[in-house]
Amino acid sequence: MACSLAVQLRNLKVFCDVIDRRSFSRAAAENGLTQSAVSQCVQQLEELLGTRLVDRSKRPPTPTAEGKCFYDGCGQLLRQFETLVDEVQSLGQQLSGRVKVASIYSVGLSYLPGLVEKFETLHPKVQLAFQFAQPEEVYGMVERGLVDFGLVSYPAPNQSVACRFWREEPMLLVASPKRKTNRVEDLTAEELKQLAWIGFLPHLRIRQEIDRRLQSIGVTPRVVAELDNIDSVKHAVTVNTGVAVLPEPTVRNELATGTLVSLPCRALEMQRPLGVIYRRGATLGASARVFMELAISEAAAETAVSEAVTENANAVAGA
Repeated sequence: MACSLAVQLRNLKVFCDVIDRRSFSRAAAENGLTQSAVSQCVQQLEELLGTRLVDRSKRPPTPTAEGKCFYDGCGQLLRQFETLVDEVQSLGQQLSGRVKVASIYSVGLSYLPGLVEKFETLHPKVQLAFQFAQPEEVYGMVERGLVDFGLVSYPAPNQSVACRFWREEPMLLVASPKRKTNRVEDLTAEELKQLAWIGFLPHLRIRQEIDRRLQSIGVTPRVVAELDNIDSVKHAVTVNTGVAVLPEPTVRNELATGTLVSLPCRALEMQRPLGVIYRRGATLGASARVFMELAISEAAAETAVSEAVTENANAVAGA
């Protein structure tokens, strides 16, 4: 090859950053290069392969069919190389390297800020990079080796992906304070049938689980809107008079500020399981392993504290 290995690896990373960020200028900022230098990196790869990888006539720049194929392969190659470098450099030294994690939006926004702060304090030389996406996109990135691991709800292993249990989130029936009645008794099935429901799209697992629970108590919800993410559902409930079942951590701030209220309904008490998914047969680098274990151990510690508080409260109530 005309270029050194280091230059070729740099070109591969720059090309992947152009596709990830859908921008030559953002890829330039990511790599400390000029936009012209980024264009030259991509051009060198195109000359080497004898085909165009990026359609520059479109905005944002879009990979060609050959570029998409090359991007998928490059992602796996770069992750393997970064894992190897991370493993070698971590022997007898402080952790370093880069950890890439994909997460569904609600999980990333609820838990990653605290995890990142703690991890960066313990391991300041490690770079953390996150991508928020829909569940099927998170699975796809894990399967293609584009990230070290993913964080999802209702984790489901398959031939390509393995998973580990992470934590459970209690689900709450929430509504706008406009319909607050200050009642303490549970809503009945007949009352639930009369409510206007803000739901998730039917293909999403969270919607299927909520519908299954409602059906188990004889309720077919009168769904007036279907949305694809928790933030949209929250907003719809806040500005309307509908109700929704949502994970408690995702509405904690709204409940505290009074923009949402929780309605009593023990029949709808549910848990949303969260898990860590990773590619079968892949070896995680030292930094990725440590970050994963930190996430799992933090969740276990929080669960133990919560259970101890509940047990103590029950003991006091029974005294």
